[in-house]
Amino acid sequence: MRTKQNTPGAQALHKPTEPKISRQLHIFSTVIENTDNYLYGRNIPYLLNHLGVPNSFIEKIVGIGTGTDFAQRYGISGDPLTGVAPTQMGDLYMNFGLAGIIIGMALLGFFYRWIFVSLAAVPSPSGIFIYSILWIVMMHGLEQSLSAAYGKALQLFLIAFAIQFFISRVPLLGKARILDR
Repeated sequence: MRTKQNTPGAQALHKPTEPKISRQLHIFSTVIENTDNYLYGRNIPYLLNHLGVPNSFIEKIVGIGTGTDFAQRYGISGDPLTGVAPTQMGDLYMNFGLAGIIIGMALLGFFYRWIFVSLAAVPSPSGIFIYSILWIVMMHGLEQSLSAAYGKALQLFLIAFAIQFFISRVPLLGKARILDR
């Protein structure tokens, strides 16, 4: 039986001796070479997937798939079981070209800074708790598409917010507030 790990496409993308950054550069350069028509944000509704909306419903609206569809469309893998993400810079290029990378990365930098200032710059147990969860997802999300990374971040933010909300309502734990500045 073939699984994701033992398919030829997956083996080509996951060589243990190859540095991870070279795989990301390979994917990004493939995106630049093979993007003929920009998506102009059509793939952004995939962030709804992390809020419970099924892929099949989103694909009907958007008209493109993720993971395996991307890998086959861009010639990264011919294996129907191997899913590959375009990276955030690749996703920006697929949507808006070079201007998307320049403006999008600046906006992402402002967004990361805003999250840091809002949650972690002022010492607050609640803010640091939520920031520590979001930071892991955002840094790991550099290898994913924007909609996947920020859909997951939104999902975890809502979960962490709900946890903090209910903790602040318990009388014994009432000192932990979401916005305790």
